[in-house]
Amino acid sequence: MEIDKTEIDFRLTAALAEFHLQGATLLEWIAPYAMSMHTGLDADSAFIECDGAQYFLKLHHQELPGAADSHLAATAARAAARVGAAPGFVEHATHSGATLFERAPTGWRTVMRPDFDNPDIKASALRTIKRWHGTDTLPIDRPAWHFIDATLTAIDAILGGASEQAQLVVPEDFEVLRRHSADLLKVIALSPAPQVPLHGQILASNMLVGPENQILLVDFDHAANGDPLWDLAALALAFDCPDAEHAELLTQYGIAAEAHTLTRLHACMALLDIGWGLWGRLAHFLSPRSNIEFFKYGETRLVRARGRLAAQSGAQL
Repeated sequence: MEIDKTEIDFRLTAALAEFHLQGATLLEWIAPYAMSMHTGLDADSAFIECDGAQYFLKLHHQELPGAADSHLAATAARAAARVGAAPGFVEHATHSGATLFERAPTGWRTVMRPDFDNPDIKASALRTIKRWHGTDTLPIDRPAWHFIDATLTAIDAILGGASEQAQLVVPEDFEVLRRHSADLLKVIALSPAPQVPLHGQILASNMLVGPENQILLVDFDHAANGDPLWDLAALALAFDCPDAEHAELLTQYGIAAEAHTLTRLHACMALLDIGWGLWGRLAHFLSPRSNIEFFKYGETRLVRARGRLAAQSGAQL
């Protein structure tokens, strides 16, 4: 579906001027989508060309709760680029909030879910994430689940009449999901964990794969400091691998696959699905971008969360 560029033409022009890229040519807007994985939901993105060089440009949206802080996202992306875990970082424009990156060379493309059937790509993704985790912590004072807190706060404001947004239909089990979220956070906090820089939004669509199965991370919009299990849980969801393979995943990363660690990993997985599920539901009602299937994306993740929660409950009986 073609993106309606009317509302962002002014922002694009302002960003190009701030980057001193007058005369730049717009090559392609990158269409957002939300099924079955999501991309382009936090920003309008485009490939541009200027003086023979090609770039990737991001213009962040601020319409939804937990919206990315473009400065903090740029700080994380710059740090990841320094260690070869992300594409080349060019510049962040403080006034327009735009961020400019080098375009990945020919032969690089966005990862798709079937790519993870290739063990070399899976291993490469793990190596890249571990390399990113091995850098210094970020100057970011927020938890990895900040977007979940922001989503719940926004939902409460609407339901309580404190928001001008009148229309919102929450899932029938919304209060149950809220209680599960609180319980899952307690499980996650059971054991002290090393604080590392997190990507915060590990998805197949937030990775690039190269011609030799190299992996780079993109979209550090939800970067934070925290337990590496948060990113590994998102990676396990992206791999869509059965629980029986999660011990091997931790071992490959370099974490002992003890029972309590696997429990925390699975808690992170369930919390991520609940968080993005409720965020998708809220975005459906708040976002003016009606061409994106926020609702279906959110429901898909909530279905998976409910399945995991039911399985965990059955295992405890």
